[in-house]
Amino acid sequence: MKKNASVKLAGKNLFKNIAITSDQKPEIEEATKRRWKRLLDLLTAAYKMKASLIMKISEEAISVFLTGENEINLFRENERQLLGKGLYCETVLGEAKSLYVKNALEDDIWKDNPDVKKNMTSYFGIPLKWPDGEFFGTLCVLDSKEIPVGDEFSRIIMEFGNSVEKDLEILSEKKKLKFEMEKAQLFLEIPGNIVLALDTEANITFVNYEGGKILGYTEDELINHNWFELFVPENKLEKAKKVYSSIINGEKKHLDIDYKPLKTKSGETRIICWHNSLCRDENGRVIGTISSGRDTTDEFYLRKTIDFEKEMFSQIAENIGEILWIKDTETDSMIFINSLYEQLWGRSKKEIYGDAKSFMYNVHPEDRKRVEDAYEFMKSSGTWRFDEEFRIIREDGEILWFKSRTFPVHDEDGSIYRSVGVAENITPKKEMEKKLSDLALIDDLTGIYNRRYFFSKGDEEFSRAKRYKHEMSVMMLDIDYFKKVNDSFGHHYGDLTLKEFCKSCTNSLRKTDIFGRIGGEEFAVILPETDEYSCSMIAERLKQNVEEMVTPAENGEIRITTSIGISSLRKSDSDFEEIVKRADKALYRAKDAGRNKVMIGI
Repeated sequence: MKKNASVKLAGKNLFKNIAITSDQKPEIEEATKRRWKRLLDLLTAAYKMKASLIMKISEEAISVFLTGENEINLFRENERQLLGKGLYCETVLGEAKSLYVKNALEDDIWKDNPDVKKNMTSYFGIPLKWPDGEFFGTLCVLDSKEIPVGDEFSRIIMEFGNSVEKDLEILSEKKKLKFEMEKAQLFLEIPGNIVLALDTEANITFVNYEGGKILGYTEDELINHNWFELFVPENKLEKAKKVYSSIINGEKKHLDIDYKPLKTKSGETRIICWHNSLCRDENGRVIGTISSGRDTTDEFYLRKTIDFEKEMFSQIAENIGEILWIKDTETDSMIFINSLYEQLWGRSKKEIYGDAKSFMYNVHPEDRKRVEDAYEFMKSSGTWRFDEEFRIIREDGEILWFKSRTFPVHDEDGSIYRSVGVAENITPKKEMEKKLSDLALIDDLTGIYNRRYFFSKGDEEFSRAKRYKHEMSVMMLDIDYFKKVNDSFGHHYGDLTLKEFCKSCTNSLRKTDIFGRIGGEEFAVILPETDEYSCSMIAERLKQNVEEMVTPAENGEIRITTSIGISSLRKSDSDFEEIVKRADKALYRAKDAGRNKVMIGI
């Protein structure tokens, strides 16, 4: 129903009827009110106004719709002033244009204005209209001092007014769109389909009943709420709004068909196939979007699951860091093997697809029989389980260690129909194990056996010699006057001399002899299958080679000699230590006799 109000034009004693907000107009949304209020607060603070107001006119009065906050707050929201008193705002609405009163006290037209009683002697206001020309009210500022209405101030007020009228236009469009959609409601309730209308800000202006059921919300929970804020995750919210805005503004082409996941109120994720189109008014201007969506969750996820599983298997298989294969257990044929096989084994996948056992050609000869036996047992036993460590020799001669494991895959009846295997390159692990083992056995400086390992081997050789009644001898060696080498040439050349000494001794010994460093410059040798006489001959040769050894240094040459004590296994010996003690005593006799000598234990 149309409405009119009679406003008095100040100074003319005239009344004018104007069209005002009718019953068909939409209510001002709370979000819109909050935006207007923020702008009023900014205006009030920026120009230190006593009052910044949005006024709303009715048939009998004009009321404060919103007011900017300040310390005074002379006007309260919903405060009414009856029409017909020649208020500032009546003239603005009656003449449908802006009004500036510099100082009412100096103007006969305005000096009796009701607002002057509140000491509001200066005024600037503009009319606010709905799109169809009906007056909503005014935007105005009042103060007890002269309002500085310059170009900038006027522009700000005008822009503010344009913004308010734009919001009134949007609200009108939303209500119109809702009305049009409601007329089509009977044609929209297709089972399983969502029919949705959004305005230019992506606020929901219409949703069909069936759509509300699918989404899990009532109409009141959806209408006038932002679609993206309800259904788009927070981390994607800003992007979604920007994309929608660019579609509305024509900067981006909208998608006619689009698959999107959304969460219903209950938290369930549904996949909707949307058919989208822009909604335009009679002038062709975009006022929102209309979308129909079909719930395709089941078929979408079935297709996605198949694609995902294929892609995931491919990604895992190629990035697992191990050779991976799948075999048919009935034919023992290769169904799949990843690319790492070619890289590590050095053989083509094509070859192993033709002959599943071709991988065996590269297995190290020392390991092949064990691996073949385990492989055949896996098949004959029907377990299809295999767990072995073995070496392979690549075409380039490089030797790699692998740990290979196989396990069965059962069908729905519990029968084994596939086997899956992995082969892990454990070469670095094996190399590390060897290094750790060497560290436990080897002297860091000289590279020969350390004291602990030497005596461990000594106990083993002693037990073997006693058991089989074999010969066995021990040498104890000491570098003569080694302290002088360190004092004269420094520890660097001292260490170098120790290394050269060990090289010379190693060259004088046999491969079966066990050479170890016992202390600083003290060394020992175990000579298996060697009697006392043969041991003395080897000791004399070793001593001679050391005597001839020359180690270059910065300030000369380093020459050394060695004293050696030897002893052989006796029937009365109860352990390895007894042989060592006799050899050690013989060593000290050699040193007491002038060094660079070989002495036999007594």
